Amino acid sequence: MVNVATGGLANDSANNPTNARSAFDQNSATQWFYWGLTGWLQYDLGHTEIVQRYGIITNS
Repeated sequence: MVNVATGGLANDSANNPTNARSAFDQNSATQWFYWGLTGWLQYDLGHTEIVQRYGIITNS
């Protein structure tokens, strides 16, 4: 499996790219968080890619 979520642009519902990048940095010591009731997270690869698998790890 190859990580294609590198070099793209991350963003979230709080419009906080610095926080959003933490969700894709491959570092288990960092995390993405949102203080509201609901939130969204997106990652723009900058090109078309076929994604066969993705994973989400949560601590809550």
